Amino acid sequence: AEEHAEEDKQKKEEIETRNKADGLVFQAEKALKDYGDKIPDTLNCEIQGRIDAVKKALKGTDPSAITRATEDLNTYIQKIGEEMQKKGQQQGGAPGPDMGGAPGH
Repeated sequence: AEEHAEEDKQKKEEIETRNKADGLVFQAEKALKDYGDKIPDTLNCEIQGRIDAVKKALKGTDPSAITRATEDLNTYIQKIGEEMQKKGQQQGGAPGPDMGGAPGH
């Protein structure tokens, strides 16, 4: 029974890793669709490359490769927010809906 418990635990972790990766790919693709024209082309290409790396890792069976690719993609997704914040500060405009601002009534 203990053998199967360890196998079950590993399968569960692999499924969670794959689900997290799938979700992050979806999030990244949506972010590129929404903000791709507002970020530098180099960042756009880097993020697309990371998306492709996660998709490739998902085709394999190595959970650690999926995790590494997912973490790498996550780092680059955060750069979209940084770029958007820089643009907002340069333009001197009000913060966007995801960047805080005055609370509503």
